[in-house]
Amino acid sequence: MLQRLIPLFLVAVLPGLIFAIQFDPPLNNGIQFPDTPVNETSAVNFTVSEPNDVQPVIVRINQPEQDEFSVEPNEHELRGGGQVVFEVSFSPGESGEFDGRLNGFVLSANGNRMDFTTTLTGTGINEGDPVIEVRQQELSLELTEPGNQDEGTVDVGNGGEGDLDFEVGIDDECQWLAVDPDEGEIAGNSDQIIQLVFSTTEVIPDSGDHTTEVIISSNDPENEEVVVSVALYVAYQPAPIITVDRESIELNITELNQSVQEIFTISNGGERMLEFTLVVPELPWINATPLEGELEPGTEQEITVEGIHSGLPNGEYEVVIFINSNDPENDEIALNVRLVVNIDDNVPRMTLSTDTVTLEITEPDQQAIDTLIIGNSGSQQLGFRIQMPNHITWFMVSPDTGTIEPDAQVELYIMTQDSIPGNGEYSDAFLITSNDPENGEVIMEVRLIVDIQGISEGVVSPFPPDFHLSAPYPNPFNPETVISFALPEAVDVSLRVYDLSGRIAAILEDGLISAGYHSLIWNADDLPAGLYLIRIEAGEFRGVRKVMLIR
Repeated sequence: MLQRLIPLFLVAVLPGLIFAIQFDPPLNNGIQFPDTPVNETSAVNFTVSEPNDVQPVIVRINQPEQDEFSVEPNEHELRGGGQVVFEVSFSPGESGEFDGRLNGFVLSANGNRMDFTTTLTGTGINEGDPVIEVRQQELSLELTEPGNQDEGTVDVGNGGEGDLDFEVGIDDECQWLAVDPDEGEIAGNSDQIIQLVFSTTEVIPDSGDHTTEVIISSNDPENEEVVVSVALYVAYQPAPIITVDRESIELNITELNQSVQEIFTISNGGERMLEFTLVVPELPWINATPLEGELEPGTEQEITVEGIHSGLPNGEYEVVIFINSNDPENDEIALNVRLVVNIDDNVPRMTLSTDTVTLEITEPDQQAIDTLIIGNSGSQQLGFRIQMPNHITWFMVSPDTGTIEPDAQVELYIMTQDSIPGNGEYSDAFLITSNDPENGEVIMEVRLIVDIQGISEGVVSPFPPDFHLSAPYPNPFNPETVISFALPEAVDVSLRVYDLSGRIAAILEDGLISAGYHSLIWNADDLPAGLYLIRIEAGEFRGVRKVMLIR
């Protein structure tokens, strides 16, 4: 029975024992390359052995991810009792140390797999390294008077066999130093010298001592950075010097809505950065750009001054633009700007919707209202004012003053007051004055017709026969309207304004009021536009009027 099991064991188990693989060099030692000249290749044999007498297996190695390493070929068949050799190569593109990894696996005929990995290390070298030689690693510069410059030199040589490459770096915050050239190449085993010129720039720091360090970087593996210390002594105080090429500017407007431009120039004749700011009056007819800037020494900036009509009447307008700068001797310069507006027919023109206003009273508690529209057909803003004779008590005009833009209009309300004469016809007038050069004063006639049935000639009684809430005027309004009501007897009055949601928007009266005709002005400046309800409660009387607030 045992003799029958031994062959079965060999057939079933032996293929699973094929991985007695040996590696040379051992995996835990890695593959190391000796120092290899740059752009040359060194190779190391990597041997895989199978000491047992087993079925053939496949050994496969992946190409390393690092460009400096490679393997050839990447696959072998390994027979039992034999070995295969892979050639692993190292090709450095530059000097320095390189690390990598070699990955592979062994695959048996029945699909069993064993993965393996090992490290790769190599060093790339130049056949002969450069040796940087920097002579004079301390340098002193001096500026003793405005306009001069100073410079010094530093020699760079190569005392090695390899080619030397170097670069010169200056701290970005150091604006007063320049080096030329800022890079170079020197062949190995040569007597070549490159002379670096360290010179001051047009950017001059404050008076006193200033220091900086200049770094010379190279491919010398033993001395990659050489520091050159530079000291600068400034014996005077440098400053910007501002120059403005004009003392005044005149702009001429000859057409409506025209804009005209003039240019002046700001220059910096000093040795430091000039910083300037323009202070322009906040007026609609003057503008300047740019309003601020910085100028390097020896540079200039054009400034555009713009004059804009912006609806100005004919005439002359003057302002001063101040140019402020960091020039210690001239920190503020005044530039006078004069704008001349001379446009044909550049005036306001007043128009009226009628030359006579008629009011009519047919009820004791009635208030008559009519409207007068004042328009402006000119090209300038129209200003108007209402002048009422002192003897007039039976009507009023609202508003009594105002301004009207070109192509716009204003509606005036002419309305009766409490002192209404008896039945009959009456006539009077008020004066409209304006800045219309051809129509500066206009007399407006107002006629009143009183025809109240049952009332004899004479003054109407101040005590109305019934309670009454008159329609507000004006309506629509913005932001004031007049509310009138009549009380035949003294009574507690509640006069309130509601919005459409039922909330109280204003309380106008709340208390005892005597008999008679009463009027008050409601100012709704703090309320939004919309429809409002005016409600009065006076004893048993209830009244509601609608009014529209517009914006």
